[in-house]
Amino acid sequence: MYHITLKIIFVLILISSQNIYAGNNELERSYSFNKANTKLCHYAKNNQLLKFRRTLRQARYHIKAIYPAIDCDGKTLTDIAINNQSTNIIKYLDKYSLLDIDVMENAEPLKVAAKSNKL
Repeated sequence: MYHITLKIIFVLILISSQNIYAGNNELERSYSFNKANTKLCHYAKNNQLLKFRRTLRQARYHIKAIYPAIDCDGKTLTDIAINNQSTNIIKYLDKYSLLDIDVMENAEPLKVAAKSNKL
């Protein structure tokens, strides 16, 4: 009976330690996402497409997968790019069909200017 009790206690300790470890991984993932989110917003604001793409690549994220989760102070990446006239980022988001329908009306002059390289 003593051995069975020890085995049960050992198994419970093992399971609880795995749960703690899994929780730490989730914290690390959320920290890395927040870090990438901050960088992507900054690069979208400053029209730095190479750094934007490098951040996605280094974090191993695909823009279509994380776009809905990105929050730039309550605004979307599209809003940030259009408000700051970031033509390179607008073209990149347009390439992946991520421009919001509401925002596309405001972005049309920017998209035309970006295609003709006037901005």
